[in-house]
This record gives sequence, structure tokens and C-alpha cells, in this order.
Amino acid sequence: MNRTVSTFIAMILICGLVFSGCGWIKEKFEKEPSTAKEAVDISETLDTVEKKTQYLLDQADAFMNRKDFQESIKLSKYILLRLDDGSKEASSLLRKAQSAMAVQLQMQQEEKEAQ
Repeated sequence: MNRTVSTFIAMILICGLVFSGCGWIKEKFEKEPSTAKEAVDISETLDTVEKKTQYLLDQADAFMNRKDFQESIKLSKYILLRLDDGSKEASSLLRKAQSAMAVQLQMQQEEKEAQ
């Protein structure tokens, strides 16, 4: 009886440790990176160039959606320079981010001049 109770308690503790550890791993990889460098660091944990490229494309797109054009540009260039120099998706994102950033800078300049 004592052995059964001890085994049961040990199993509960082990399961708790396993599940809390999995939560930490899940949190680490589900957290959206706030910089291109963080995204690149996370991508380095992936095992293939294709997975790294797709992850970084997704993150570059997320930066575009948040209007963080500079970080999107950095990731697009990283993909083209380090992972896949023929990536049409990265080239397209790079052009979009550069255009959006130019418009943003022009609007900021016009606001300054209006003051």
C-alpha cells in the first residue's frame, strides 16, 4: 500500500514536471519576436533551411502587419542573403516593406514641415 501511494505521488510529480517544461517550450516558440534578431535566433533552432525560411517569411509578414517595416526589411534581406537568394516571397516582402517605409518617412517629413 505504501509503495503504491509513493509510486502514485512520484508519477504525479513527474507528470507535473514534464507538462510544466512543455509549457515553457511552447511559450518560448509561440512568443512573437519583437526584433528581426530574435526571429533569426529562433529560426536557428529549426532543422531545415526550408523551415527557417518559412518561419522568417511569416515573421517578416507579421512585422509588415504591425507596420514595423524596418524589421521586415531586415528579415527579408537575411533570407535573401543567407538562406534563399531566389526567394520570390522574400523579394516581394522586401519591395513592399521598402515602399511602405518610404511612404511612412515621407508622411513624417510632411508632418514636421506642417508644424
